[in-house]
Amino acid sequence: MKYFSQSEINNASFGTDKGFNFMSDRALLMFDKLREACGFPLVGTCFYRTVKHDRSKGRTGNSQHCKGLAVDFKYTNMAQAVRIVAEAGKLGFTGIAINEKKKFVHVDIRESKQTITWEY
Repeated sequence: MKYFSQSEINNASFGTDKGFNFMSDRALLMFDKLREACGFPLVGTCFYRTVKHDRSKGRTGNSQHCKGLAVDFKYTNMAQAVRIVAEAGKLGFTGIAINEKKKFVHVDIRESKQTITWEY
């Protein structure tokens, strides 16, 4: 990977300190392509989450993060968020969401014939 280090991914994973090992190779390559396309640094706030961690937060444990297929990238302004979303769409990400309150964009490569979008 050109833009994301193993330690960076491990540090932004939850329920394990080895999140990199559970990430999909295809997802990691897509995240790198997204960073290249955006043209500005992307900081991941959440890569991998264990099912146990997910459930401890009241979630289902069925998150794309728990499958190693997702990342949340923080943004500093709406122009960055829009750019991340636009480039993710062009690259074929199939799950894209914006959380305006916490200022992050979620992207994933779930199995879907069409892109699913939402906001938090």
